[in-house]
Amino acid sequence: MAKVTVIIPVYNTQDYLQQCLDSVINQSLTDIEIICINDGSTDNSLSILKEYVVQDNRLRIIDIERGGQGTARNLAIKEATGEYVGFVDSDDWIENDMFEELYNSASTFATDVTVCELTHFNQADNKLEQPNWTKLSAHINFDNRGFPWDELGRDCFRIGSGPCTKIYRRDFIIKNNIIFAKGVLSGCFVCLPQLCKINCHKLCKKPLYVYRMDREGSTTSDLGRNNLIFLKY
Repeated sequence: MAKVTVIIPVYNTQDYLQQCLDSVINQSLTDIEIICINDGSTDNSLSILKEYVVQDNRLRIIDIERGGQGTARNLAIKEATGEYVGFVDSDDWIENDMFEELYNSASTFATDVTVCELTHFNQADNKLEQPNWTKLSAHINFDNRGFPWDELGRDCFRIGSGPCTKIYRRDFIIKNNIIFAKGVLSGCFVCLPQLCKINCHKLCKKPLYVYRMDREGSTTSDLGRNNLIFLKY
């Protein structure tokens, strides 16, 4: 059993996929399983994935017809064997210690969900910036403990139900039958009542996930990312 299963849905991201995969396979936590779901890509994404499978035996590909992120993620969760499950979008990337930081924290505090902050990468002007609404450390005294959901109060909305920036205990997902909505716009888990029963969160103040903003061709940018960002985070 791997410590963390990293799930990467892939759809037509050939220009960004290598950066994403490099950031995952070069994690300081090496005991990971990487499941890439090729969600009916029509560009060169599948060929890129096949090149990486040859380089790294921790990575495997599930090739499906186009079904959307929700369908892809649900399938990968069923195939996952890791103690924890994390999600990375194929046009984003992560810091090289993200999963080590989250796993060590989750193990120490026995949390169902462990969360880090994120950084936005503005595609238009090639700049990194941390959005104010994600700065958990400014609002919550997170030091050396986990949190029952109801203790977070209004700050729970700074965490959201989106899958990236987090690792989830796989047994918790399976036991509560927590799934993603099917379709393209499916960034949030279904079964929010079960998510609200999470035994505890642990908040990591480091911005370890890099979210690519306003990428041409992305689902959320095509439909108005400012109005739909809550669907992904």
